[in-house]
Amino acid sequence: MPNPIDHPEDSGILPAIVITKADNGLSYQVVVPAKLTAGKGRIRKQHYTLVEAQAWAREQSRLLERGTDYLALNDKSRAQAVSAFHQAHEARQCLTTLVTNALAAVKLLGTPDLLVEAALFYQARKANVVAMPVVDAIEQLLAEKAQDGLSFVHLKDLRLRLACFTNKFGVVNVGDLDAPSIDAWLRGLDVGKRSRINYRRVVVGLLKFCERRGWLARGVIDAHAITTPKVKSAGTIAIFAPEQLQTLLGHSCDKLRPYLILGGLCGLRTAETLRLDWQAIDFKRNTVTISAENAKTASRRIVPLCEAARQWLLPLRRESGKVLNYHHVGKEIIRLLKEINKTAKTPLEWSNNALRHSYISYRTSAVQDVAKVALEAGNSPAMIFKNYRELVTDEAAAAWFNVKPATPAENIVASGDGS
Repeated sequence: MPNPIDHPEDSGILPAIVITKADNGLSYQVVVPAKLTAGKGRIRKQHYTLVEAQAWAREQSRLLERGTDYLALNDKSRAQAVSAFHQAHEARQCLTTLVTNALAAVKLLGTPDLLVEAALFYQARKANVVAMPVVDAIEQLLAEKAQDGLSFVHLKDLRLRLACFTNKFGVVNVGDLDAPSIDAWLRGLDVGKRSRINYRRVVVGLLKFCERRGWLARGVIDAHAITTPKVKSAGTIAIFAPEQLQTLLGHSCDKLRPYLILGGLCGLRTAETLRLDWQAIDFKRNTVTISAENAKTASRRIVPLCEAARQWLLPLRRESGKVLNYHHVGKEIIRLLKEINKTAKTPLEWSNNALRHSYISYRTSAVQDVAKVALEAGNSPAMIFKNYRELVTDEAAAAWFNVKPATPAENIVASGDGS
């Protein structure tokens, strides 16, 4: 058998003629010495023609130039490596970077089968979503609400609640928020259940705003996954007695009195009274119109102006302008109660929404028409029926709507023509 000769020349690859035992014929064996394969061991392959042997030797020489790791691969693995290289090249990506990141993702996911699903999830959450820090999103939300004419009280409440959210998530991009983190934050607030519900409502509103602006992909954060605390029924509705309303109106100043009148004798919500303009009160038709913009339910409604309310309001009326010139009436109510309780035998206690609750209770008893009262109050008949039916007597209802000023309104000159 002739001595092996390097092929290509000086490559160190040694093709040699050998005698095969199978068919007792000649073959050509090409040997790549172990010293060339960086510890992978020598590589040998037999061919039945010299041309094939020399071609394979030249191929191994080229592979040696690419690197010994590539040379150590079998034919199938080398074909896969070449295919991967070409695909990465066509995508203008570095193959090494792709493999490194893919392996890191597989370690996190536990299987390569989830890589595409994970990419789709990321695309739904991040693609076409503009990065926006929570603190900046909140400022834009507040600016929009102010532009839309949200009342000072509501803006203040919104700002205070969102300030707490900012303290926790301010520097986080909106797109990086998630329901479990928000839920954990809500649970960690040192507040009661009802207050937590209000915080949740504000945050969910912020998320919807961010979806509209394109800072958060729709449906990424499931609001249902943010727990709503269960609150027990408030029990008996708190209302005032007719004599208590007389006391409140008799001791109040002209500036505060419209709040008591419209709440107790017309059933307006505090926010609706704060937004009400004198032009909405028609003293000829004896009605108060709550516009859709000012109503909590965003639906226009007309409330009757009873004779008692008319007589209380006539001396105070103006051609136009806000009926109530307060941003917040809470402090004024506290002052009024302190003044009343200085001489009261039984201290008069205030309860939130008691004026509106009183109106609905007495009105339901007076007209015996739940649907009518629901329409006037901007509430649902089911809610009226559940909470106010048979709450007061007919006599008490008559007394409530007969609480009038000591001096008849016809004998007082009103400010402005008020017509």
